[in-house]
Amino acid sequence: MASDEAERMEDLDYADDLALLSHRLQDRSKLKMEELKDAGEKEGLRVNADKTKLMKVITTQEGGVTIGQEMIEEE
Repeated sequence: MASDEAERMEDLDYADDLALLSHRLQDRSKLKMEELKDAGEKEGLRVNADKTKLMKVITTQEGGVTIGQEMIEEE
């Protein structure tokens, strides 16, 4: 996520459901999740790893995404 995209995450105080999209699991998804976590924490929110799911579509890429030290469940 580019810095201009991160700046658009300023209205998270009303966030409930959210989708982060990425073409490459290893590069972008992990960075996007960390930026979301950091932006939420600035507003006093946290991403609940137990309620967060990773969905892969048409890919053979291995690996997962974490929130802090918690691995996100794959659907």
